[in-house]
Amino acid sequence: MISHFENLEIYQVAYRLAIATYKLTKQSRNFDLVRETLRSARSIASNITEGFSRRKEKKILNYHLGVALGEANEMLVHLSFLKDVGDISEQNYAKLRENYEILCRKINTFRKKNSEFIKNPSSKI
Repeated sequence: MISHFENLEIYQVAYRLAIATYKLTKQSRNFDLVRETLRSARSIASNITEGFSRRKEKKILNYHLGVALGEANEMLVHLSFLKDVGDISEQNYAKLRENYEILCRKINTFRKKNSEFIKNPSSKI
């Protein structure tokens, strides 16, 4: 059983993507767009952490995973904006988009496992 949020694969992926997003946008002059993008990127890892820290309250865990999933999907829009205004290259856009889509699937899978846990408390996360 996983006992610390940093051991969760979805947290590790979310954190690495937030760092990669920061590095690719730090030269941008579109401050509002970058600020919103980075807020969403950080929010994914933060919500995974907050939810996991309250994992004994399964509905709260599931709520925070839902927020993290929403933020990960929101990143797809932010990335499109960044690409279309010329702040990130087509190649970096494609790579980040693919990784955020993978993260969305991983969060969704983790949420489904959590839902099963709510229905069957004898199973383990």
